[in-house]
Amino acid sequence: MSNQQKTIAVVDDDPEMRCAMRNLLSALGYIGKTYDTAKTFLNCASTCEASCLMLDVQLGEMSGIELAHRLAADGFRFPIIFMTGLDDEIIRKQAVAAGGIAFLRKPFSAETLADAITKAVDTGLWPRQTITAQSSSQSGRINADKVFGTHSPVRLDQSLSGRLST
Repeated sequence: MSNQQKTIAVVDDDPEMRCAMRNLLSALGYIGKTYDTAKTFLNCASTCEASCLMLDVQLGEMSGIELAHRLAADGFRFPIIFMTGLDDEIIRKQAVAAGGIAFLRKPFSAETLADAITKAVDTGLWPRQTITAQSSSQSGRINADKVFGTHSPVRLDQSLSGRLST
């Protein structure tokens, strides 16, 4: 599947950042769909066909980390790239715990973004799946790691010059 066919959903409350991300994603060959709040994204999550999500950590009413947890609780599984202007170890750990594939510190380079998207899209979670089946064991619950596989989150920031590290 070519980049032109892949959609990246961006949830950020800053209109300038949404515009910049849409333009940058387009320049990288992706379709960028932007959302201004976590609630706006939640309202259309069931029809979203994004290859991955880019979530700002600081979103106002509901943070990007809270959104990731809510999506998982509702049965949605997207590869997630977290973005933030605050480089804080606690926030980074929360992002990893919420299933983040990458953690980008703003501002980040186009190369860093491209590497993060490649990592997210290559996780094997595309196409997006929801947990709808029930197992007869484990009290009717499915082990999501068995269904979707596991991944190693990476930390990406401008100081890494686009190189992945674990």
